[in-house]
Amino acid sequence: MSFLFDWRKKELSKNDFDLLAPEFSQVVQSFVDCESAHVFYAADEDEPDVPVSRWLNGIAQVSEGQTAVYDQSAHEAFLPLTDGDKRLPAVAVLEGVSDWTKHGDDWLDEQARHVSMEILLIRQWAVDPMTGLLSGHCFLKRISSHLGKRHSEEKSASLSGCLVLLEMYPGAKNAEQATLYNSRAGAYLDTLVGHLSSPCHFGGGVFGLFWEDIDADSSLKMADMLLRWLKRENIARVHVGLSFTGNKKNGANGNSALEQAWEALGTARKRGPYSLCSYETLADRQDHPLCSLPPAVTASLRRLCRNRDRFSCIFLQQNEKIEEDDFSGRILSLAGPEVTVLPLDSGKACVFLPDLDEKNALEWCHRFQQRLKSAQKSCSLGLASYPFHDFKKYEIVENARKALIHAGFYSPDSLTIFDAVSLNISGDVFYNEGDLARAVKEYRRGLSIDSENVNLLNSLGVSYAQMNRYHLAIPLFEKVLAIDGCDFMALFNLGFALLARGETETALNRFEEALAVDGKSFGLLLQLGKMYCLAGRYEEAIDVLLKGREIAAAETDFNPGLVYRYLGQAYEGLGQNQEAMANLQRAVSHNPRDAASLSLLGELYDLEKQGDIIALSLCRQAVGLDGSHWQYWFRLGRVELSQEDGAAAIRSFEHGLRVDGKRAELWFDLGRAHEMLGSRKAVKMYEKVLKLDGAHRDAAASVERLSGKTGETK
Repeated sequence: MSFLFDWRKKELSKNDFDLLAPEFSQVVQSFVDCESAHVFYAADEDEPDVPVSRWLNGIAQVSEGQTAVYDQSAHEAFLPLTDGDKRLPAVAVLEGVSDWTKHGDDWLDEQARHVSMEILLIRQWAVDPMTGLLSGHCFLKRISSHLGKRHSEEKSASLSGCLVLLEMYPGAKNAEQATLYNSRAGAYLDTLVGHLSSPCHFGGGVFGLFWEDIDADSSLKMADMLLRWLKRENIARVHVGLSFTGNKKNGANGNSALEQAWEALGTARKRGPYSLCSYETLADRQDHPLCSLPPAVTASLRRLCRNRDRFSCIFLQQNEKIEEDDFSGRILSLAGPEVTVLPLDSGKACVFLPDLDEKNALEWCHRFQQRLKSAQKSCSLGLASYPFHDFKKYEIVENARKALIHAGFYSPDSLTIFDAVSLNISGDVFYNEGDLARAVKEYRRGLSIDSENVNLLNSLGVSYAQMNRYHLAIPLFEKVLAIDGCDFMALFNLGFALLARGETETALNRFEEALAVDGKSFGLLLQLGKMYCLAGRYEEAIDVLLKGREIAAAETDFNPGLVYRYLGQAYEGLGQNQEAMANLQRAVSHNPRDAASLSLLGELYDLEKQGDIIALSLCRQAVGLDGSHWQYWFRLGRVELSQEDGAAAIRSFEHGLRVDGKRAELWFDLGRAHEMLGSRKAVKMYEKVLKLDGAHRDAAASVERLSGKTGETK
């Protein structure tokens, strides 16, 4: 029943025009000389959604006469686009059209036919047959086009874009399982971020995204959020590689960005089951805030530390613009002869204070800052001293650097002493770039200084959870709650950790406690709505999901597609089928490959008698997209049974039983299908139901009824 690759020729749909609008517009411009072109889906719509109201009249004329219309006064043309079957799925609106009357009255109609044929070919080329997402070729063409445009406009490289490669692959037994897994993963990815960027599938479970006009920090945060969402959906392993197209090495070449993202993806694979890496952290190690110091500086510091029982180290950073004059010389003159100044690049220097403990070193720093102020200079300082806890001498230098990074969170001229918070911040540096192992090391060192720091406990817990080490993550979240029972992040993260361990009821309790603390978290509201639906608590599900829908409407980071899916399930559970169908239709409009929504929507179409063909088509689409859920086969079988196709229903129910053979409802309806065909196997099916559920009254009655008939026949 299910098919792995969809190469069928299909009618153009609204989704095609939403997905491939840039490519379709380019085709129009390649056939008709104009300044710009826009393609709008117009079939079965009274009033297409267009940005310019005056275009509605031209679109209406084209739809009525199915011939091209030219507005000479506005230099605009309207072209009918067909799919080869005389149906009118779309209209192209052309602006800045040169005078075409010299070509003859039929010239635009001829161009429209050429455009329509080309669009059909692009639809086949640009869409991956496995996932329904953009093909890799189309995706790279878009990136190169974007980079070329940015290059020609000479826009700021800092906000050029980010190419994201995601690798999601299962431990599948065969190619069919792997293909179905990739199809589901692609559909879920599209549901999550398709409203921000159209994903592509390169093949083999490698997906691509391109985020325009975004800086590196925002890209890393979005990638981390995406990792967490995919993990919560039980995607087995996810690795992410990023390349920032503001990098001058990429120029206007999408292939260069792809190669860099692929290299970063290779590093991410080594970092754990859910990890990321950006190419910039690999290529620009010297720019990393915690990169290795120059060998000469390291050797000097080790020599200075040797045989000393007490010392302090300061890292400083000049705040104002760095000039060509000797920065280290000026610092040396202000620091005084009793200390050693080791110059670094980018307006930084390391100051070694021999025999000064933290108190005396702090006094020296204050005096030094006064000298800087008198000289009208501005520097931020990070201070670390030895001895300090169990840190080795060589670690003090790194501690001072981490204190300087800590100082960067405050105003210029700040002085920060190394502490547990400094390690929380350095741990975040590694976490944000996907290096979980080094992040864990920093967080654990921070907790050795302050064992009850809730930020460190939460950060370490999240890192362990990302590494699937829940036995280590859960006690950390519980410790936070022992300190502060209302800590939202601890409750939220503990809920997901418990859920991953299969402790559903306890996880739900933690989520409800988190809701009482903060009722505006989209992720929490969506998760609660999903769990309430599974538990049959439909009214509570609707309550939280409606709140989630409001947040999704206000925040562009969130796609409401999943909200509508679970709202549809909740309304169906309450018997409000019309409301359920409306929400499921919205879910499908956000993600046409949402198998869960398609399956339930098909069953509701059948129950509400709103179209046998549509009901059957929707249910078949669902199992075609995802045949791993017994419910989808069950619904398809019931629709087929409702339409008195017993043979087809038997095949569907048997598919469902191969997925889960202990479902009494599948065995019962399989018995009904056999009974419809007059098969004696029906009794065996009902008897199987009673073995699974001895209290099943309908099965017992059916066995008694059919056994009596069998006896009469005999």
